[in-house]
Amino acid sequence: MIKKHLLDTPAVTSLVSTRVYIDEQPDPATLPSITIHPTSGVPDKTVAGATFTRTQVSCWSLPGKPKNPKPVETVAAAVRAVFHKPRFNSLPYKLTAGTTTYKVITSQVTGGVRLIDPTTGWYHIPLDIEILYNEV
Repeated sequence: MIKKHLLDTPAVTSLVSTRVYIDEQPDPATLPSITIHPTSGVPDKTVAGATFTRTQVSCWSLPGKPKNPKPVETVAAAVRAVFHKPRFNSLPYKLTAGTTTYKVITSQVTGGVRLIDPTTGWYHIPLDIEILYNEV
């Protein structure tokens, strides 16, 4: 659901093209890119039939010379704009993955601290996406 929604969003694909991967990037990687790491999905206790899911979406870019965090910050801002829709700010919306459609009740993004990966030296901004949804 998250990968498809990111790839269907021109503001994201204009920055990373189709470089949105589940779990890890190909080797060698082309940057900037996004990796998606599902972390949990549990039934919600407050909304009947709903599921609460958390996913880490990592935004990556080369640091450049001189170092320039703007590319990774721009990718992270585009991801945040796609998914940060708290319940009090928006109406439910629908997402489709394969043949399944989901009604998203609320989605919000937390995190966003810029890091430098110690192994690769790449800029990395991990975002935590929380989504409350029903399968339609």
